[in-house]
Amino acid sequence: MHTINRAILIVKPRTPYLDWVNGLNQSEKPVTYDELITEQSVFLIPEVDEGELELHVRRHFKTIFENELEGWSLDHGDWPQKRTFKLFKEWFQLEWGSEVYDLGRGEIERESKE
Repeated sequence: MHTINRAILIVKPRTPYLDWVNGLNQSEKPVTYDELITEQSVFLIPEVDEGELELHVRRHFKTIFENELEGWSLDHGDWPQKRTFKLFKEWFQLEWGSEVYDLGRGEIERESKE
């Protein structure tokens, strides 16, 4: 087991995000919070202390927000027009962890999403 020089940011949905997801396709059975939480995102971020976390999140919230929206709709017309930091914090709960352990074998591979 090894530690890596990253911290983690866990992005958990809140009720407004769930409501948005369920408003996308009203003909299907609504998604429950329990179903939604099983797909929560975890981001590796630079090693920061908890006091620096909000500054780092503010710097990257648009990328994180858009990643979460793309998980349910690739149509940008479905997305909220004003994706502010305030709205981001209303739609998502953030958790932070400072210790990241690698239990895998071999090199970590990186693949660009873009």
